[in-house]
Amino acid sequence: MTEDGGAGIQWFHGPECGGSQEAAPGGWLLFRLPAGAEWAETTTRLQRTTAPDRCPARYIPSFTRWRRLAVAYPWQEDGTRHPPFTAESLLSEHYGGRDIASAGHLERFWFARGLGMVRWERWEAPDTANPAPSRPGAAEQCPAVTGSEPPAPGWTLTDCRMWTRFRRGEQQAMAWP
Repeated sequence: MTEDGGAGIQWFHGPECGGSQEAAPGGWLLFRLPAGAEWAETTTRLQRTTAPDRCPARYIPSFTRWRRLAVAYPWQEDGTRHPPFTAESLLSEHYGGRDIASAGHLERFWFARGLGMVRWERWEAPDTANPAPSRPGAAEQCPAVTGSEPPAPGWTLTDCRMWTRFRRGEQQAMAWP
């Protein structure tokens, strides 16, 4: 389940929605373990709905790939900028199509060890029929980091969020996969 400014609250279901056990995996996938330095990939099937109990009539392919890498992240603590910190990270790319060449868009996620999700990007493929509108200043708010390059020539970054402004606290970090 997610919520955005365009489609509001939405659920992503796979073929097993409602108890069906079709052979192909489905739903929104971020990664599978083990994750290594080389890209791992799969194609799942999913569909968006407006209710958690509404199973779609059909599902569309969604290419996903993921890998582990070290990323130097810019950051601030209590408003003060610091030199980048490097964190073991899991990078996940979720495409709106069966492969990169046929996809109209992609969403990319960075998960940093000890922190969780620290960055998200939305990219549009060249010649996309109905591209998502670009958020003004998105590229400026998210400086380039390892893995933030276009997936293929002509792709355009249309939105980005980065969560590396910190305040110290006493909370425990989640276990790393």
